[in-house]
Amino acid sequence: MEVPPVLLDLPHLKVTLGIMTLTTLVLGVLVNLIEPYLPAFVIQALRYGKFAYRGPKQSWIKPIEIPKSSFKHFYYFAAFYTSYITYLTFFVYYGNAAVPHWFVKYLDLLASSKREATISSSRVLVALVLFSLQCWRRLYETTCVSVFSSGKINIAQYLAGFFHYIFAAAAIVAEAPVFALKGKSASENDGLSVGSVLAVGIFLWAFIHQYRCALILANLRKDSKGKVVTTKHQIPVGDWFEVVSSPHLLAEMLMYICLTILLWPNSCWMFILVWVLTNQIETALLSHWWYKETFKDYPQDRKALIPWIY
Repeated sequence: MEVPPVLLDLPHLKVTLGIMTLTTLVLGVLVNLIEPYLPAFVIQALRYGKFAYRGPKQSWIKPIEIPKSSFKHFYYFAAFYTSYITYLTFFVYYGNAAVPHWFVKYLDLLASSKREATISSSRVLVALVLFSLQCWRRLYETTCVSVFSSGKINIAQYLAGFFHYIFAAAAIVAEAPVFALKGKSASENDGLSVGSVLAVGIFLWAFIHQYRCALILANLRKDSKGKVVTTKHQIPVGDWFEVVSSPHLLAEMLMYICLTILLWPNSCWMFILVWVLTNQIETALLSHWWYKETFKDYPQDRKALIPWIY
């Protein structure tokens, strides 16, 4: 049976991210408002790590749960995948290299063959470099810094991580000159505006603070000599932890907003941004509520995600 051409030319990246975002949003609203009335498997689909579901688990869920430390797997993938796309993009723009035919077809599959270039080559390349740096730093953190507990994640959350990085790096170049045959050409390079330079600066500021927060969380489980002595959760203090419960998530959101400024008006990237904001906000809320319920001496003026506001 032949697949209809209209299905082959769907913007699969946007469709898949739309489904992932909607699913997370619906599950989040349900868990936040009527959790006591939900089936266990619905709660388990959203809760993981320190705020994981603690009640009796469905037997069929256990075989598809894996250690939370498995997060590092998609950072291994993302670091090399984004670096390759960055390398390819650099030589396409500055080495007169041709975009491989298979890569054009790959982007067509993800974002449709009707893609148009909407942003300049310089902004594309800067966004790719920043995104690659973030992937490599996260790989370093998850392999050399973070101390994981025995918490579990389900296979859907694990796969969502791979989908995210596959789509995010591809979204940056899906509407880039040369990679998209229609629209703006590589010669129409309008450089970096003041807003773009400011976005790069804020990205790097959030990048540094996210790393500091990762060190603070890891050090809670180590002694003065750097030896891991516990995997129990404690109240983190210092840096952005003084104002919000999940500063690493706040930093993540800031970095993606900065990339959005750089990549505006890339429509594929907008789906990445909405997915990230939906996921990070829900995770931040669950984490904040967990801290307040678990620690009676938790700082009352510390907010969930937005300093001094919420």
